[in-house]
Amino acid sequence: MIYSTDDIDFSKISPNEFERLCFELLLKYGYRQIVWRQGGADNGRDIEGYFDFNNPISDQRTKWFFECKHYTSGGVPPNI
Repeated sequence: MIYSTDDIDFSKISPNEFERLCFELLLKYGYRQIVWRQGGADNGRDIEGYFDFNNPISDQRTKWFFECKHYTSGGVPPNI
């Protein structure tokens, strides 16, 4: 099913729910060994995980880091 930008009212979900949505989307799109690291110096919720690229020449595993930000206006401030 294809969703439009109006299907989710992001103003009604908490930052924690937004981060869980990001976590679930990463699982859906094939990331493995995902860790949701809650907390940190900036009280952000970082997610880390691996993605495997398989091709005829070589298989590659890449490590990715994600930081989920839930802002409603003006984007993420530069001091974050």
